[in-house]
Amino acid sequence: MNVKEILKTINFNKLVLANAIICMIFNVSILLFNKHGTVDGFIMCSIAIAAVLLVLINNRISYLSYVVVAFIYSYISFSHALYGEFLVNLMFIIPVQMVAFFKYEDGIPTITELDVLPVAKTYYNLILVLVAFVTYGYAVILDLLGDPQPLLDAMLSVVQIFATYLMLKGKGIQWLLWVMTNLFALYLWSQVGHRYNLMMMWAFYFFNSVIGLVEYHISKTIEKKEIATLITSTELSTTK
Repeated sequence: MNVKEILKTINFNKLVLANAIICMIFNVSILLFNKHGTVDGFIMCSIAIAAVLLVLINNRISYLSYVVVAFIYSYISFSHALYGEFLVNLMFIIPVQMVAFFKYEDGIPTITELDVLPVAKTYYNLILVLVAFVTYGYAVILDLLGDPQPLLDAMLSVVQIFATYLMLKGKGIQWLLWVMTNLFALYLWSQVGHRYNLMMMWAFYFFNSVIGLVEYHISKTIEKKEIATLITSTELSTTK
């Protein structure tokens, strides 16, 4: 049995649940036993974990939970002069989550409902060019505002916007950008301050994005095989 066959046997929902439990234990431990533990970071991380679990049971309240997380995160970002994260959460993430709450009345799109069709290489290149161009412009603005990490803050904010857009469009390649977003966030906060509860939230998001990327890849592989089988069956039936 190869790696792909082993991955197909994994219950990804249980994997996310295990990730939530482990990260919540660390979140509580940081608050209680680490001098850098903070109440606001603990609350934000707890709500973020709860929001993901609500997604698993297809509950729309998850969108409102993300709104609360974004409000707290905006406050923390502003207190550290990370104006890129402050603005993107206040002016983009929160409104998007509110719109999504009212739009997806019939439930939250699942991994298997994402677009699994092959994506042209030019599409990837276009996204990278746009990310680079917008990041540079945003970094210049943030530098003028006195942001301590203008380029990194800008990159995190811009990639997050593109990832959210692709998520709402149902594009599976969103998972690559979410992995990038979470890695950028972890590195950014490791440079800015000792916000371990906040970093635990981003670590939780990172592991979930990796899980989502793997699950999407497996779904994409299965879908391709089903399409190939259907085409072959159709060709055989037409030649008879």
